[in-house]
Amino acid sequence: HGRYDAMTANMQDGATVKLACFGDSTTDGTGTTGWTSNPVDGSGNAAGTAAHTPANAWPAELQPPLRRMYGNNSIQVWNAGYGGKSIVTGWAYNNFEAAIIDNPAYGTPDACLINFGLNDMVAAGYSPAAFATELRRMVNMMDVYNVLPVFVQPDPVIQGTDRQGGDLAALMSVYSSVAESLGVEVIDTHTALDRIFSSSGSNALWAFDQADALHFGDKGHRVKASYIAARLFNKTLFVEKGANTINVAPFSKYSNSQELTYSVYSEANNRFGASVNVSSGTYTTGQELLNVWLWSESDEYDAFWRSVSGDGYYSPRTLANAPNAEIANYTTGSIVSYKSQTAGGVQQVSPDRDAEAPNALGRVTAGLTRLSFYAPLDTNTNQVFLGYFSLKRN
Repeated sequence: HGRYDAMTANMQDGATVKLACFGDSTTDGTGTTGWTSNPVDGSGNAAGTAAHTPANAWPAELQPPLRRMYGNNSIQVWNAGYGGKSIVTGWAYNNFEAAIIDNPAYGTPDACLINFGLNDMVAAGYSPAAFATELRRMVNMMDVYNVLPVFVQPDPVIQGTDRQGGDLAALMSVYSSVAESLGVEVIDTHTALDRIFSSSGSNALWAFDQADALHFGDKGHRVKASYIAARLFNKTLFVEKGANTINVAPFSKYSNSQELTYSVYSEANNRFGASVNVSSGTYTTGQELLNVWLWSESDEYDAFWRSVSGDGYYSPRTLANAPNAEIANYTTGSIVSYKSQTAGGVQQVSPDRDAEAPNALGRVTAGLTRLSFYAPLDTNTNQVFLGYFSLKRN
């Protein structure tokens, strides 16, 4: 997986990274708001004459969070989805160049996210072995163009259809086995979607998001994009169910800070016994100083910002300009910001060595969530003390 790691490192370094999403109607965006089909010629082959830009399909939904995660607006995501198409028939192999490489709006990508399968399993001549052969042939062709393949498992569909059950499980197994033999990364959006839409303990509402029992609408595409972004980002915290408390220090590998100047205070009276201070004069007003991206399969956690010494925001500074803590969920689109309640206040240390009284941010909704902490809004450039984010099981 060296090439995959190199790609994410390039994203981290701010380089231009181009991702092509090559798949069937579940990539094209069928069922999403404002969708129009990717054009084909009279023989059903990819026209490949322009960018395909359905705004609510998962390729379009993938680009914004991925850019925000890496702080890199040079990341590009292209939609090369075509309804009704498949791998096992040879269509994907025969149309890869026309759909992507020779498309004047695209060109040669750095990586290609391959997301076929639901049409393959109902195609004439399909068998797991035939699918594996064609999939390997596609990977070999991508090697010729030095394009990194990434497999994206096909979507789950409502039970009782001809694309569910053992056949779909067998096809997914082919993706996994070919990936293992060739060293290809697999992103299991199938399981992620299934768990998110089943997180209430019932599939009763699933039908409203997959009305034709095959194609997800806007919410499904947003969840899918969010999970792919979480997997492509190398510092995502994947929350495991069952833990009572999860605390993320500002010096954790999951915390994302800016290229500023820091010092570590090793006598902080908090759970970690240390805090990170952002040096005065190295940040701008309202700047995002810290964030944590997390993926949760349930709604069983509440998020808190735990301050250290009032965030370094002391009286008589105006509390209206105090630091902000924010929670943003990409499934619902909700973004809620809170003034740090302990800024300018008196430190209150609890017996278990927690930091000051916690700032409640709200429920962590299933899916992708961003927790952020922002600098004060005034021009006083005192140090800012970074506390930590905490998740507690509700």
